Amino acid sequence: MSRNFVQEGTIIDYTPPATILGGAVAVIGSLVGVATTNIGAGTAGAVAVEGVFTLPADNTLTIAQGAQLYWDPVARKMTTVSVNNIPAGKAWATKLLAGTTVNVKLNA
Repeated sequence: MSRNFVQEGTIIDYTPPATILGGAVAVIGSLVGVATTNIGAGTAGAVAVEGVFTLPADNTLTIAQGAQLYWDPVARKMTTVSVNNIPAGKAWATKLLAGTTVNVKLNA
């Protein structure tokens, strides 16, 4: 292994300004991740930035498998709308129109 290898890069340590519940989306710069456990405000915790997670989604959209997804920080849901939203990953499976969640491969 290379001497300059640091880590696999699937988890990042993050100190949020406000509490983040385990399983909730955490935005770190341009990275979208999921808190692995509850993280208190001002306390370092682990955020997954790779993997597939079931996350809240816009229930007014049908989302095709493989579609580019964006995190809407205002609605706190995944969407296919890029304007004013943060690139989050790809839809791992199709989401039907009334569905309220989508499986997301983070940062893909």
